[in-house]
Amino acid sequence: MTQFSREQFETFLAMVDLSAYRERFIKIKSVEMDLHKSIHALETIYKEYWDNGNNRIAPLMFDEYYDIYLSSCRNEIEKFKVEKGFGSDCECFNRGLKARIYRTWTAILTQIQAGLVAKEVFANDKIEMSAELDYKKVDILIIKQNGERIEIQVKKDTNRSEMRRMIGHGTETEIAGEKY
Repeated sequence: MTQFSREQFETFLAMVDLSAYRERFIKIKSVEMDLHKSIHALETIYKEYWDNGNNRIAPLMFDEYYDIYLSSCRNEIEKFKVEKGFGSDCECFNRGLKARIYRTWTAILTQIQAGLVAKEVFANDKIEMSAELDYKKVDILIIKQNGERIEIQVKKDTNRSEMRRMIGHGTETEIAGEKY
């Protein structure tokens, strides 16, 4: 597997139309409950974007990624949908899940960009990112040559109104020229 370079990844990020995606998903909030680990998107996001597990020449845009995500856990999604009281043909769940996975996707892409910068800054050390680390609240793990471990958690500001009310501010972060 050949990991994407920081330059490749930032070129990809510059092509992501965050405002179009935001407009498409901003009002869809029907799947905000905790997702089972079996249908959480972290595994596939890290495989596709950090590990480049399929040796792609460029990162996938969201809709292409989402198709891969769905095929990786379709049966588990159907079980979860029924367990949570949604009908098996509930379109509101399907739209809500896609919006939820999109929000996860954008957050993890931010972390991966930071991880690629860390690889350059700590070129002689080992940099790790994975779903397993993420579940432990470690976004980037730097293992120095002397064995010292540095655990980094990337904090993100949000413009989601419910989050601004909870944390009491409305700061903006810029990603690839888009405010988020």
